[in-house]
Amino acid sequence: MITAVKSQAGGAPDGARVRVPLGVFLIVALAFIAIEHDYEGPIKFEKLVSARSLDEFVNLEQQLFQPRAWRQVGGLALGAYGLFHLLRRRRDADSAFGFLGGLLIFFVGWSVLSISWADDPALTFRRVALFLLLALGAAGVADRLMPRQLLGVAALWSGAYLAMAVGVEIMHGTFNPFAQGYRFAGTIHPNAQAVNCAILFFASIHLMRGVERARFLWFLLAVAAFGFLYLTRSRTAFVGVVAVVLVQWGIIQARSTKVALASAVAVAAVSFGLLSDVLWPVAQRGITMGREDASQTTGTLTGRRQLWDQCLDFAADRPVLGYGYGGFWNPERSKEIIDKQGWPISHAHNAYLDITLDLGAVAALAFILIIIVGCTLAIGYLRETGAPAYGFFAMTLLFCALNGLLESVAVQRSQLTFLAMMVLVHLAFHKAPQETGAPEVAGETRPKPVLQTTA
Repeated sequence: MITAVKSQAGGAPDGARVRVPLGVFLIVALAFIAIEHDYEGPIKFEKLVSARSLDEFVNLEQQLFQPRAWRQVGGLALGAYGLFHLLRRRRDADSAFGFLGGLLIFFVGWSVLSISWADDPALTFRRVALFLLLALGAAGVADRLMPRQLLGVAALWSGAYLAMAVGVEIMHGTFNPFAQGYRFAGTIHPNAQAVNCAILFFASIHLMRGVERARFLWFLLAVAAFGFLYLTRSRTAFVGVVAVVLVQWGIIQARSTKVALASAVAVAAVSFGLLSDVLWPVAQRGITMGREDASQTTGTLTGRRQLWDQCLDFAADRPVLGYGYGGFWNPERSKEIIDKQGWPISHAHNAYLDITLDLGAVAALAFILIIIVGCTLAIGYLRETGAPAYGFFAMTLLFCALNGLLESVAVQRSQLTFLAMMVLVHLAFHKAPQETGAPEVAGETRPKPVLQTTA
């Protein structure tokens, strides 16, 4: 249950309430509505899937993204809000700076410097500017919130987007989950909606674990998020969510359990190999999730292998520095790649390859290290404290890592990017929790309006 109340100084122990500042929730939610969401999204997506030519498809797909002016307004709002809180901040005993912090600063600095070597400086400047605004916003919000509050914000904002998406589809008359080929989109592309559902699922299962009351409500919300995730028919996000849950569960188990789990996986793999003639057709139907557009392309990862080959040729021309942050996918190169591949493309469908194209191999290595170190810290804190928020942090970063193998959403100045930034900033610039089960105490000294999540 969520109600608007006035907060008292301090926080709430595990199992009580998650107090989320109302201002933080509103600024984040409204900013990303301006950046990503479109009330006409369901209608535009229906036109997209019925497009009769590649040019028509490309034009319609571009309309699914908010105009540049709206993205700039949302980015400016987040950046200003984050800068305001960072300027008010006073260094305290909770502050820290370590290897992860150094990696984050290096990555941001390298991205800014890439303007100097970009082959399209104007495009790189615009995209670096939005990236910096999101980074400022993430840093300010992360500094404003404690781990449990960050978890609460993620649940509230992703839940609000899902409710909005369902309402918009119902109003447009496009909500038809039992129709052949239906993909749940709402106000954004189905692949982006799948990421939103994944965030809500991760947040709900951890709030369900970390509270005493109304756990059944969080369980229902987790079930709903998983169900709508399936309805998006986004295979990468769906498989990524399942994999993240299994991987994190396996990591925190005792050594004997890990050995048994590894043995079971090995037996399953061998069995699948021996019975592949029988099992592959069944598996292929499951992989496509009822999407007719992918029934003939699963063997080539829906065209990704040919795309990656072409992108690697471009990367070989500028392997160290890349083409500038966000600068590779300019109109000219995008058209060249689309003409050769024969399907609409605006990114490499691989986060690591996109970073290599934009910023070179050095930045790609830094990004990989950031994800590894962040996951390691989050899982370590989870083991030390048992706090569900750190489990959510770990799942978020693991999802970025696994989803990044087949999609680029984690590096596209998106909702997931912003959430990952907040998680990484908190892990990088706040000291490790000292006591197992210690309550999280917010740093506010004056009452502020909040959304109070009771469960």
